[in-house]
Amino acid sequence: MTTQVALVGGTGRLGSIIRAVVDEMDGFEVARVLTSSSSLSELDGADLVIDASTPQVSIDVVRAAVERGINVLVATSGWSAERIALVRALVDDAETGAVFIPNFSLGSVLGSALAAAA
Repeated sequence: MTTQVALVGGTGRLGSIIRAVVDEMDGFEVARVLTSSSSLSELDGADLVIDASTPQVSIDVVRAAVERGINVLVATSGWSAERIALVRALVDDAETGAVFIPNFSLGSVLGSALAAAA
């Protein structure tokens, strides 16, 4: 069985990288590529939503995925603990999963790793 992925923000820089990675993975297929202005009804039928949109659109993408019972992986930055709390109850009620992995630059990741090592 192939996991059908809806990639929101799939035409942007990060979305293009995510699409290339997913395309190389066995068992996953990018079935839909949405822009930040696409209708969220295009999520229907997906098994997984990956959000690489914008901070302004991301919360609507997460809500739309969760309301459809679709697990979501969020790669959009701008998600604070307070913002995550806004959708936590929805995720729990829908018994879906939501993973937040904001898109940090390589420099940020290296800087954090070096700071932790120091």
